[in-house]
Amino acid sequence: MWPQLRDGERVVLEVPPRRQPQRGEIVLLKQANGFILHRIIAGWRQAGQQSYLTRGDNSIGADHQICSTEVIGRLIAVKRQGKTINFDSGFRRTLGFCLGYLSYVELQLLNTAIDLRRKLRHMLGTGAPGN
Repeated sequence: MWPQLRDGERVVLEVPPRRQPQRGEIVLLKQANGFILHRIIAGWRQAGQQSYLTRGDNSIGADHQICSTEVIGRLIAVKRQGKTINFDSGFRRTLGFCLGYLSYVELQLLNTAIDLRRKLRHMLGTGAPGN
């Protein structure tokens, strides 16, 4: 999650979240190999249940779709070099929203480019295995 979060920093979490997390917010999730903090890049309601798509700020791809019950906590602050940085403030929330939105757009563009490349290779008959 660098540069928003750095190795060794202490985080302050709201566990459980008092409200539904929003796009751009960083949430705590449990995975098979432990806990992770990832940013919500999209959210939607499906069959009456809130669902999310999350992604690490430095990850190439998104995580799998999760439902709101899988969100353990919401990041509200970071302790960095003796200071507390509030992630629940207006500026940090706006920055988080922008990062979440841009991350989602980047993921969509990447998927479109991969699909286009595959289609072009098929049309031109130039795709060698492994290329």
